[in-house]
Amino acid sequence: MGQPVTASPAPAASWLPEALLAVVQDPFLDPVPSLLAALGEDNAVVREEAVRYLKEIRSVRSVESLIACLRHDAEASIRWEAAEALALLGDVRAVPALVEATRDPNEMVRLCAAEALGAIGKNIPGVTSALVFLLDDPSMLVRLYAVEAVGYLGDRAVVSLLRARMGGEAPAVRVWYVFTLWRLGEPFTFEDVRAVLWRGGYTARLQAATVLRLAATDDNAERVVSALRRARDRERHPTVREHLERQIADLAG
Repeated sequence: MGQPVTASPAPAASWLPEALLAVVQDPFLDPVPSLLAALGEDNAVVREEAVRYLKEIRSVRSVESLIACLRHDAEASIRWEAAEALALLGDVRAVPALVEATRDPNEMVRLCAAEALGAIGKNIPGVTSALVFLLDDPSMLVRLYAVEAVGYLGDRAVVSLLRARMGGEAPAVRVWYVFTLWRLGEPFTFEDVRAVLWRGGYTARLQAATVLRLAATDDNAERVVSALRRARDRERHPTVREHLERQIADLAG
């Protein structure tokens, strides 16, 4: 018997989502060329499906095309999917486009750009400044993701700036300032986060629980688990209670 055919078919003149799915599921085809071709389709649904598949495949061959999507696609959902895909690829060629995307008019694009820069932007000029710009974003979620991303860059030059800003932030974001300052070498102010966990609003309690779990170390794990369990036992909102259960289970595992 002959060897299986592994080359991709010639790009279709006009892709449909079903055709893309067939290409991705065919074990004898390399789907990347077809997915890249589909990024040029007029149909936004096809382009978005192609980006999602490329995000799953994580081929370095898609970096330049995903950068083009992030910069130029008219659909915000495609731009933020492209930012997520570029974060997963981890290729620093994407950093300039991600920095530009921190000024995107769409909230989710800015959020995903911030998250991606935190993942791949360490030690690259301009990244910290772009994330600091987002600390004034009108969206609380964007500010939350931006301050978390700053913590992963390891740039201690922003410590004073973060300390000056955190007091005026919403509790749901302020707990991430605590986390970021800790990532940058400052003491973890456990009591401040626990106070939000107990007395904050719905979103703030969710964020405080996540921060406590992420900040758990061998030295404070018992204290963190105890705080999460006490919060769970007094929590009435089912979603928050379920989230607390997951954080406890993650630490136990």
